[in-house]
Amino acid sequence: MPPIDHRESREIFSMSGSIDREQYIITHYKFVPNEGFTLENAAAHISVITSLRTLTSLPYESRKQRVQAAGLILSTDKHSGQVTIAYPLNLCGVNEGLTQLLVIISSGVEYYYTDEFWIDDIELPAAFLRRYQGPRFGIKGIREHFRIPSRPLIGVIAKPRFGVPLERIAKLCRESLLGGVDFIADDLLMIDPPGDLAFMSRVPVLTEVARNASKSTGEPKWYVANIGTSFRRAIEYARFARDSGVGALLINAFAMGFATIEELIIEADVHLPIITSNMGVGLLTRPGLSESPGKSTGISETVISKLSRIAGADAVHAGTSSSECYAQDAWGPAVLALQVDLQNIRKSFAVAEGDLTVANVWHNIDTLGPDVMLEACSSILAYPDGPANGAKAFRKLVEHLRHDMNPDEAVAKILELAKSDKNLRNGLKYYKFDPKSIKKD
Repeated sequence: MPPIDHRESREIFSMSGSIDREQYIITHYKFVPNEGFTLENAAAHISVITSLRTLTSLPYESRKQRVQAAGLILSTDKHSGQVTIAYPLNLCGVNEGLTQLLVIISSGVEYYYTDEFWIDDIELPAAFLRRYQGPRFGIKGIREHFRIPSRPLIGVIAKPRFGVPLERIAKLCRESLLGGVDFIADDLLMIDPPGDLAFMSRVPVLTEVARNASKSTGEPKWYVANIGTSFRRAIEYARFARDSGVGALLINAFAMGFATIEELIIEADVHLPIITSNMGVGLLTRPGLSESPGKSTGISETVISKLSRIAGADAVHAGTSSSECYAQDAWGPAVLALQVDLQNIRKSFAVAEGDLTVANVWHNIDTLGPDVMLEACSSILAYPDGPANGAKAFRKLVEHLRHDMNPDEAVAKILELAKSDKNLRNGLKYYKFDPKSIKKD
C-alpha cells in the first residue's frame, strides 16, 4: 500500500463538518476499492493525490497548508460505494477553467486505489458559475429564433458524407422544410469532405435552401452547420457560416474539449446558437460492459450535460429513446442538468438525434420533455411518399402530443390523428407503431 500521511488523512475526514460549501467544488463518486484498500482509505488516497499531487509532504511544504489545500471527505458509504469529496475552489483558478476542473475530478482514476471509479455528479458553487456566461441563447432565445413558443422543434439531418451529390441532398432537405420541418442539421460526420459537399460549397447552398423555404412558408427555417474540427479551423468555419447566414452551429464538446468550446464562442465572436452532439462520450458514460458486468469506471451523462451547458451549449444531445441509440431515462438527471437553475447560466435544449420515427416520437417527448429538438433523418428523407409527407407527419404529432399526457392519452391522440390522416396512418404502419409499447412503458 502506498505511504500516506495518516495525520493528513485523519484531518481531511474530521474537517468536513465545518466547511462553507460555497468555497468548494463538491464531487460525488462511486468507488469499489481495490484489494488491500477500504473504501475510506481509497477515498483518502484519491482526495490527497488529486488535490495535492503527493501522498506525503515535500521537505519544503507546510503540513498545515497542505491540509488547507486538500480535498475533504464529506461522506462515505461502504454499502453503496458512494464517496463525496469537497475540493477547495482555489484549486481551479479563473484562468484554468473547465480543463483544470476535469483534471481534478478525474485524475484519481489513473491510480490503483480503486477497482471501479465513477463520477456521478458535481456541485459547483456560485463563485465558480459566475465565471461563465453559458449559453448565449438558451431555450428562450432559440424559441425566439424560431418563433416557436412551446412545441418541440423538428430537424432533418443532411447526410451521407459520400456518394450523393449536394444538389440531391439540398432537394430532399427543401421538401422537408416545406413539409413542416424547422431546420436542417449537418450530420456528425458532415464537416469538410472532398467534393461538392465540402464546407465552403455546402454551407451557402443549404443556407439558401433554408432561406427560400422561410419565404415560401412564412416560418423561420434555419440551417445548422457542423464546425466540429480543430480550434483554428473551427473559428474559420464559424465565421464563414455566420457570414453565409446559417442559423446555428454544431460542435462536439467531448471530442473538441469543453474549454475549447468556451474559447471558440468568445474568440470567434459569432453570435449564433451552439448545439453540441458529444457523440462518442459513451466511451466514458456507459457503465457495465457485457465483457465485465457491473464494472463502472467513467463519468455520468449528468456531468457531461452540465459542463456542456456551462461551456456555452444552447442545446445538448441527450440520447434517443426507443431506438438503437444509448438513451437516457425519462426526465433523468442528464436531462434535468440542462434545465435546472445554475445561477446565471441559461437553460439548454435537449436534442434527440438518430433513429427517430413517427412511431417513437411520443417516447422522446415523454423522455426529454417539451424543450427538445427532434432531429430525424431517414424517417423523413425516406418516408413513404416522400420527405414532405414525412415532415407533415412529424409536425402533426409534435403539435398535438404533450409531454404531460399519460400513456393512454398519448395512444388515444395518435390513433385519433391517424384515423383522419392517411399519410400519418401509412407512416405509423411502415415504422411498425405499437400502441402496446407506449402503454407498457
